[in-house]
Amino acid sequence: MIAKLGLAGEKIAARFLEKKGFKILTAGWRGGNCEIDLIAKDGNDIVFVEVKTRRTRNSGYPEESVTPVKKAHIARGAEAWTDENRYSGPWRADVVAISLLEGEEPEIVHFVGI
Repeated sequence: MIAKLGLAGEKIAARFLEKKGFKILTAGWRGGNCEIDLIAKDGNDIVFVEVKTRRTRNSGYPEESVTPVKKAHIARGAEAWTDENRYSGPWRADVVAISLLEGEEPEIVHFVGI
């Protein structure tokens, strides 16, 4: 159930980012003992996107689960991707937080440069 929610969130986030002009390069990239939900291009920047999706507020807002430990994990994954792809240009990490609360429109919040 959780995996399905995560994949649904990643698809929603990808569509959301594409509407903002991002080009999605890959989803579910694994390397350096890390997983990056989405890797996209925004102008000249490569963007490593962490997607957090929740169906309830019982555990708080989705973005609240992006802890310092998770940020370090994202950075390790980004470094592994840049090494693997011999990329030395600008990059950043973003979070897309999605709330899919029953009876409400989906709420999507994009946090740039976490």
